[in-house]
Amino acid sequence: MIICVNSCWNEPSGKTETHDNITLVFNQYHKDASLVIDIKDTRSPLSAQFPPEARIWVHLEPIKFTSYFCDFEKYYAGGILSWHKPLRVLPQFRDYRQGGKGFSGKFDEYATKKFGIGGLISHKKTREWKVMSYVTQY
Repeated sequence: MIICVNSCWNEPSGKTETHDNITLVFNQYHKDASLVIDIKDTRSPLSAQFPPEARIWVHLEPIKFTSYFCDFEKYYAGGILSWHKPLRVLPQFRDYRQGGKGFSGKFDEYATKKFGIGGLISHKKTREWKVMSYVTQY
């Protein structure tokens, strides 16, 4: 299977990656592609070349950085992967939370944020260990 990917992270046009018999072609149309995925940005010129049922949108940004448009849900009839609660009513919605560098995968702007400091302190001479932990919520 071949999938075209509109990536806003400046992937070079025509770059390809293959994973488990799926070839991803970045920022370029491929005539044999079955699907197109818009990552973050909506209505890319690349996705406009595919029918609605072959368009997928993947989005991890907070809602305040998202701009929906009229008939958004019809444009991405193939699938919407996000964690935005208002989109959960759509039949093509799939809950999607990705982890990565600096990201826990549990981020949800509706959840209570937890911040903390933790550590393990030792006395080099006596070899005694003390565990220190502090967590605050708001």
